[in-house]
Amino acid sequence: MKVIIADDEIHICSLLKHLIQWEELGLSLLGVFNEGRSVLAQFEKEPADILIYDIEMPGMNGIDLIEQVRKAAPDCQFVIVSGFRNFEYARNAMHLGVTHYLLKPIDKTELNKTLHAVISKSQQSGDIQTLLSNTAARQDLFNLLNACLSPGDMASVNKSYGFHFTAGAFNCIKAVFSGVNAEADVLPQLARLFRKSLRARLESFCSEVEFFKASPVSECILINYPRQEGILMNSLLDNIFHEILVELGGRSQSRCYLGIGKRVENTAELNKSFETAVSALNWRFVQPEKWVFYADFQNAPKAAGTKNLLTLEERHSLRQIIESIQPNQASRWVDDLFKKNEKIFTENPNLIRDWYDTTIDLLITAFDELNVPIGDKNGFRQTAAIAFDNSLTLQSLKRSTGGIIAREITRRLIEKQLNASAYVQQIKNYIQKNYAQKITLEIIAEVLHLTPVYLSIIFKNETGMNYSRYLTLVRMDKAKELLKRCDRNLTQISNEVGYDSTNYFTRLFKEVTGIKPSEYRRLHQRDIGN
Repeated sequence: MKVIIADDEIHICSLLKHLIQWEELGLSLLGVFNEGRSVLAQFEKEPADILIYDIEMPGMNGIDLIEQVRKAAPDCQFVIVSGFRNFEYARNAMHLGVTHYLLKPIDKTELNKTLHAVISKSQQSGDIQTLLSNTAARQDLFNLLNACLSPGDMASVNKSYGFHFTAGAFNCIKAVFSGVNAEADVLPQLARLFRKSLRARLESFCSEVEFFKASPVSECILINYPRQEGILMNSLLDNIFHEILVELGGRSQSRCYLGIGKRVENTAELNKSFETAVSALNWRFVQPEKWVFYADFQNAPKAAGTKNLLTLEERHSLRQIIESIQPNQASRWVDDLFKKNEKIFTENPNLIRDWYDTTIDLLITAFDELNVPIGDKNGFRQTAAIAFDNSLTLQSLKRSTGGIIAREITRRLIEKQLNASAYVQQIKNYIQKNYAQKITLEIIAEVLHLTPVYLSIIFKNETGMNYSRYLTLVRMDKAKELLKRCDRNLTQISNEVGYDSTNYFTRLFKEVTGIKPSEYRRLHQRDIGN
């Protein structure tokens, strides 16, 4: 660490240079100065780690010097040396974070003891910063794996993320605590116990063991071990996990499930191990009696996608449930899908997660199109993922999924439902102004930023008729006004109220009024004559 000495008395500077145990403390002298401005100039050129200075020097006192030096070197440590028992100066210095104050005449033992304390404090601060930096960097690695991206070769991973991986084998493991409230106080305790117990057992034969908090109900573990241990690894993990899971089971009503990803032999493939660990956990839904699932043994047929799991008709049905604000229908929709796909899910549990994610994305899209978007979409997906991990069985997953849909319908559309009258009035105003144009449900919906289905539902609920019937009545009222004026023929009147066909207009007019347009005109003229 580099030291600057600053005192207007030259013999004091010489004495300090002589008394400091430079080699023993690992210190080196950067410079000696007799006034404050020279010290600042040095800090701007090359900062020191420790500044030993007289609290009163010409040109700039010690308090002002601290404030200026802090700007150039925020981590610099200060040691005040003064022949004045000026408490006010000392107190002001302490307010700026200075904790070391030496009085002249300077004692060698006290000086070096003080410097030793300064060095220790600086090292502890550096260790904490390094630890925080490494923790953040390692979390970045987890984020990369979670995004299904490869982190690269071992040398770059060690350098970028603060690991000490060695050549050998790697496994990613995912653990989920299912069947417990994600906000329960017991969860942090379970997670700490899980980490402590697992680390104690793994570190004896693993060169690196790292834990990542994936969510309130899930943990991810990354282990690196000698390649020759690979043959025995599964049996070792079995014994370890059995002991830990029995121990955890006695602490909570929740169940802990573990997915063991495929073994890989380089860090570039860690994402593959992570993906297979996540997939292995899906088997808990069809094999609830098991606790540990190895990706190497959980074989399933290749998925053909979610097209058959969620047909266009089923997607449309969910949209109708959302648009018509029917939260009670959400559970029935989910139940019907699970019944239809029960055999498929049993044969290939990975499709359960595919179906679930597709449903969540469909929900998000539907709310976007209804103009009540979910603001934090990533946060919503994360909450949905927690609900998935926290589900013990297919039954609990069904209830959870139906609950998510129903909750969001109620939360996001109830306000829109309360404003239905205002929307309906806007629809009426639009029709009154544009009845002579080609008006369709889709056009009105686009103008008012509503979906056609939602528009149709709220209009009928408010008026007792659909929009097309209302449009027809408005047009017929306008036609009656034009028929009374006698300055236009039927073809002109038909066109002016939005109909290209005179015959079609005549038929509609008779359906609404009970008489033909020509008869309505004659009756009106007769009334005028009488």
